[in-house]
Amino acid sequence: MSGLLLVLPFIIGLLVGAFDLLSMAWIPNEFQSILIIILLFFIGVSVGSDEDALENLKRISLPSLLVPISIMIGSILGGGIGSFFVNRISLGEGMSISAGLGYYSLSSVLIGQLRGEELGIMALIANIIREVSTILLAPVLVLLFGEMSIIASGGATTSDTSLPVIQQYAGNRYTVIAIFNGIVLSLLVPLVVPLFL
Repeated sequence: MSGLLLVLPFIIGLLVGAFDLLSMAWIPNEFQSILIIILLFFIGVSVGSDEDALENLKRISLPSLLVPISIMIGSILGGGIGSFFVNRISLGEGMSISAGLGYYSLSSVLIGQLRGEELGIMALIANIIREVSTILLAPVLVLLFGEMSIIASGGATTSDTSLPVIQQYAGNRYTVIAIFNGIVLSLLVPLVVPLFL
Protein backbone atom coordinates (compact mmCIF):
# COMPACT_ATOMS: atom_id res chain seq x y z
CA MET A 1 0.00 0.00 0.00
CA SER A 2 2.82 2.44 0.84
CA GLY A 3 4.36 1.81 -2.60
CA LEU A 4 1.08 2.88 -4.17
CA LEU A 5 1.06 6.04 -2.04
CA LEU A 6 4.52 6.91 -3.39
CA VAL A 7 3.42 6.42 -7.02
CA LEU A 8 0.05 8.19 -6.65
CA PRO A 9 1.53 11.73 -6.62
CA PHE A 10 3.43 10.84 -9.82
CA ILE A 11 0.20 9.69 -11.52
CA ILE A 12 -1.64 12.82 -10.34
CA GLY A 13 1.27 14.93 -11.64
CA LEU A 14 1.02 13.22 -15.04
CA LEU A 15 -2.69 14.01 -15.23
CA VAL A 16 -2.19 17.62 -14.12
CA GLY A 17 0.53 18.05 -16.74
CA ALA A 18 -1.40 16.26 -19.51
CA PHE A 19 -4.48 18.42 -19.01
CA ASP A 20 -2.42 21.59 -18.44
CA LEU A 21 -4.13 22.26 -15.10
CA LEU A 22 -1.15 24.00 -13.54
CA SER A 23 1.08 26.59 -15.13
CA MET A 24 4.74 25.65 -14.78
CA ALA A 25 5.76 29.30 -15.19
CA TRP A 26 5.75 30.05 -11.46
CA ILE A 27 7.69 26.87 -10.49
CA PRO A 28 11.48 27.43 -10.56
CA ASN A 29 13.59 25.04 -12.65
CA GLU A 30 15.52 24.04 -9.52
CA PHE A 31 12.35 22.99 -7.65
CA GLN A 32 12.83 19.26 -8.31
CA SER A 33 16.46 19.39 -7.20
CA ILE A 34 15.48 21.25 -4.02
CA LEU A 35 12.89 18.59 -3.15
CA ILE A 36 15.42 15.78 -3.67
CA ILE A 37 17.93 17.63 -1.45
CA ILE A 38 15.29 17.98 1.29
CA LEU A 39 14.42 14.27 0.94
CA LEU A 40 18.10 13.30 1.20
CA PHE A 41 18.52 15.57 4.23
CA PHE A 42 15.75 13.82 6.18
CA ILE A 43 16.96 10.37 5.15
CA GLY A 44 20.45 11.43 6.23
CA VAL A 45 19.07 12.49 9.61
CA SER A 46 17.34 9.12 9.94
CA VAL A 47 20.46 7.15 8.99
CA GLY A 48 22.76 9.41 11.03
CA SER A 49 20.72 8.92 14.18
CA ASP A 50 20.78 5.13 13.73
CA GLU A 51 23.99 3.86 15.36
CA ASP A 52 23.73 0.51 13.57
CA ALA A 53 23.65 2.19 10.15
CA LEU A 54 26.77 4.23 10.95
CA GLU A 55 28.58 1.08 12.06
CA ASN A 56 27.54 -0.65 8.84
CA LEU A 57 28.92 2.28 6.82
CA LYS A 58 32.29 1.92 8.57
CA ARG A 59 32.29 -1.78 7.74
CA ILE A 60 31.21 -1.46 4.10
CA SER A 61 32.76 -4.44 2.36
CA LEU A 62 34.26 -5.09 -1.06
CA PRO A 63 31.13 -6.93 -2.25
CA SER A 64 29.11 -3.82 -1.37
CA LEU A 65 31.48 -1.71 -3.43
CA LEU A 66 30.92 -4.05 -6.38
CA VAL A 67 27.12 -3.68 -6.22
CA PRO A 68 26.87 -0.79 -8.75
CA ILE A 69 29.14 -2.52 -11.27
CA SER A 70 27.18 -5.78 -10.94
CA ILE A 71 23.90 -3.94 -11.46
CA MET A 72 25.26 -2.09 -14.49
CA ILE A 73 26.52 -5.31 -16.12
CA GLY A 74 23.32 -7.22 -15.34
CA SER A 75 21.11 -4.43 -16.68
CA ILE A 76 23.08 -4.09 -19.91
CA LEU A 77 23.02 -7.87 -20.49
CA GLY A 78 19.29 -7.92 -19.77
CA GLY A 79 18.69 -5.11 -22.25
CA GLY A 80 20.72 -6.96 -24.86
CA ILE A 81 18.70 -10.14 -24.36
CA GLY A 82 15.44 -8.17 -24.38
CA SER A 83 16.31 -6.58 -27.73
CA PHE A 84 15.93 -9.97 -29.43
CA PHE A 85 12.23 -9.94 -28.49
CA VAL A 86 11.56 -6.44 -29.82
CA ASN A 87 11.81 -6.18 -33.61
CA ARG A 88 12.16 -2.40 -33.67
CA ILE A 89 15.42 -2.11 -31.73
CA SER A 90 18.93 -3.44 -32.30
CA LEU A 91 21.16 -5.16 -29.76
CA GLY A 92 23.09 -1.92 -29.12
CA GLU A 93 19.90 0.10 -28.72
CA GLY A 94 18.49 -2.40 -26.21
CA MET A 95 21.70 -2.29 -24.22
CA SER A 96 21.74 1.51 -24.33
CA ILE A 97 18.14 1.78 -23.10
CA SER A 98 18.83 -0.56 -20.17
CA ALA A 99 22.06 1.30 -19.37
CA GLY A 100 19.78 4.19 -18.38
CA LEU A 101 19.28 2.29 -15.09
CA GLY A 102 16.06 4.14 -14.25
CA TYR A 103 17.65 7.58 -14.80
CA TYR A 104 14.96 8.40 -17.36
CA SER A 105 15.37 12.17 -17.45
CA LEU A 106 18.99 11.91 -18.61
CA SER A 107 19.11 8.65 -20.58
CA SER A 108 16.04 9.44 -22.70
CA VAL A 109 17.48 12.82 -23.69
CA LEU A 110 20.89 11.32 -24.55
CA ILE A 111 19.36 8.49 -26.59
CA GLY A 112 16.90 10.87 -28.27
CA GLN A 113 19.74 13.14 -29.37
CA LEU A 114 21.88 10.26 -30.64
CA ARG A 115 19.22 8.05 -32.26
CA GLY A 116 16.05 10.04 -32.62
CA GLU A 117 12.89 10.85 -30.75
CA GLU A 118 11.25 7.42 -31.07
CA LEU A 119 14.08 5.57 -29.33
CA GLY A 120 14.31 8.38 -26.76
CA ILE A 121 10.63 7.86 -25.90
CA MET A 122 11.20 4.11 -25.61
CA ALA A 123 14.07 4.81 -23.19
CA LEU A 124 11.88 7.19 -21.20
CA ILE A 125 9.06 4.66 -20.84
CA ALA A 126 11.37 1.71 -20.06
CA ASN A 127 13.23 3.61 -17.35
CA ILE A 128 10.06 5.07 -15.79
CA ILE A 129 8.64 1.54 -15.65
CA ARG A 130 11.82 0.40 -13.90
CA GLU A 131 11.53 3.11 -11.26
CA VAL A 132 7.78 2.76 -10.67
CA SER A 133 7.86 -1.06 -10.55
CA THR A 134 10.69 -0.89 -7.98
CA ILE A 135 8.54 1.31 -5.76
CA LEU A 136 5.36 -0.72 -6.21
CA LEU A 137 6.92 -4.19 -6.01
CA ALA A 138 9.45 -3.53 -3.23
CA PRO A 139 7.80 -5.80 -0.63
CA VAL A 140 7.39 -8.62 -3.17
CA LEU A 141 11.01 -8.31 -4.32
CA VAL A 142 12.30 -8.51 -0.75
CA LEU A 143 10.07 -11.48 0.02
CA LEU A 144 11.12 -13.44 -3.08
CA PHE A 145 14.74 -12.39 -3.62
CA GLY A 146 16.01 -10.63 -0.49
CA GLU A 147 16.86 -7.05 0.45
CA MET A 148 19.50 -6.45 -2.24
CA SER A 149 16.92 -7.09 -4.97
CA ILE A 150 15.32 -3.65 -4.43
CA ILE A 151 18.69 -2.00 -4.94
CA ALA A 152 19.28 -4.01 -8.13
CA SER A 153 15.82 -3.16 -9.41
CA GLY A 154 16.10 0.53 -8.49
CA GLY A 155 19.39 1.09 -10.33
CA ALA A 156 20.40 4.75 -10.36
CA THR A 157 17.24 5.77 -8.47
CA THR A 158 18.38 4.18 -5.21
CA SER A 159 19.93 7.41 -3.95
CA ASP A 160 16.74 9.43 -4.45
CA THR A 161 13.24 8.36 -5.52
CA SER A 162 13.34 4.67 -4.55
CA LEU A 163 15.35 5.29 -1.38
CA PRO A 164 12.30 5.60 0.93
CA VAL A 165 11.01 2.12 -0.01
CA ILE A 166 14.50 0.66 0.35
CA GLN A 167 14.72 2.15 3.82
CA GLN A 168 11.27 0.84 4.70
CA TYR A 169 11.58 -2.71 3.37
CA ALA A 170 15.33 -3.38 3.61
CA GLY A 171 16.39 -1.26 6.59
CA ASN A 172 19.09 1.31 7.25
CA ARG A 173 21.96 -1.11 6.60
CA TYR A 174 20.90 -1.31 2.96
CA THR A 175 20.09 2.40 2.83
CA VAL A 176 23.79 3.20 3.03
CA ILE A 177 24.57 0.76 0.19
CA ALA A 178 21.64 2.15 -1.81
CA ILE A 179 22.89 5.73 -1.58
CA PHE A 180 26.39 4.68 -2.63
CA ASN A 181 24.96 2.58 -5.47
CA GLY A 182 22.69 5.37 -6.75
CA ILE A 183 25.47 7.96 -6.77
CA VAL A 184 27.92 5.71 -8.64
CA LEU A 185 25.34 4.60 -11.21
CA SER A 186 24.08 8.15 -11.77
CA LEU A 187 27.66 9.15 -12.61
CA LEU A 188 28.09 6.16 -14.94
CA VAL A 189 24.84 6.57 -16.92
CA PRO A 190 25.98 9.50 -19.12
CA LEU A 191 29.25 7.68 -19.83
CA VAL A 192 27.81 4.23 -20.61
CA VAL A 193 24.55 5.01 -22.48
CA PRO A 194 26.27 6.43 -25.61
CA LEU A 195 28.75 3.52 -25.83
CA PHE A 196 26.22 1.18 -27.44
CA LEU A 197 24.79 3.64 -30.01
